[in-house]
Amino acid sequence: MTDRDWERIEELRQSRGTFIYGFMLDAESIFFLQDFAEADFVHDANTGQRFHFAGSALSDRVFLAGDFNHWQQIEMQRAPRVFTQFGLSLPLSTFANARKQFKFVANGNLWIEPPASASNVVDAGLGDPTTRNLVLVLPNR
Repeated sequence: MTDRDWERIEELRQSRGTFIYGFMLDAESIFFLQDFAEADFVHDANTGQRFHFAGSALSDRVFLAGDFNHWQQIEMQRAPRVFTQFGLSLPLSTFANARKQFKFVANGNLWIEPPASASNVVDAGLGDPTTRNLVLVLPNR
């Protein structure tokens, strides 16, 4: 992400006041944003354990994965001025339908659970009701 992308995120936040957890939209792009200050629980893909994730245990690498790319991890970039934030900008054309699931991943194996305050979540369908994915809902194009 460029400095301009980060500036655009701030402009969107100020113009809308709030944003749906994990992403913001503009006319041509989707800005994904993970802030460790909001992280609570993670699922460790290596051990299968779910545990509380202290924001102080920051990762140097954060990824985005979702059904739009067959859950392959795409590396995000750390914000230049906010140490706890990571971002990624993708063109809207990347997404074929209006509803996609996604999740943030720290260190390649810690799947970050959405916070309880997030309204755009669904059960991940893994038999564990505490495992939830975020939902990206796009306007009809």
